[in-house]
Amino acid sequence: MRNRFLPAVAILLLGLTPALAQQETAALAERYMKLPALQNMLDSILGPDFVNPMMAAMGGDALPQDKRDRLAKIVSEEISAVRPQMEKAMIQAAGQTYTVAELEALIKFNSTSEAVSIMGKLKSFNAAYFAGFGTTMQDMQSKIQRRVNSELSAK
Repeated sequence: MRNRFLPAVAILLLGLTPALAQQETAALAERYMKLPALQNMLDSILGPDFVNPMMAAMGGDALPQDKRDRLAKIVSEEISAVRPQMEKAMIQAAGQTYTVAELEALIKFNSTSEAVSIMGKLKSFNAAYFAGFGTTMQDMQSKIQRRVNSELSAK
């Protein structure tokens, strides 16, 4: 009698395995995104100190600094207003993209003092990157705009 139920139990367990794995992945993805290192990174990249150099590199350097500061503050405020939705999308994407082992590795690394330090240096990295690449980015954007306009106006 017991042997008749064994295949049914095995099928039930096999059917539950993907759902349980998906729950584990989702929980790990949420844990990963809630780590202080990741939250500090988001705080950093959503703030005006991060947005301002990007705006300058994308042609905003022609604006007076006080105007660029105000615009960067507006951009930062608007991005911060949608941060909960952004984080939810990031959690879902992490759960869909990474395996349990990869999420565990990300959590392990991003829980270290080195990761916290790295994430804390994003503003400095961004400023240095855009200072060195800003003119090239402006030139590239102008070139893209010319080519797109040319393509759109061609018959």
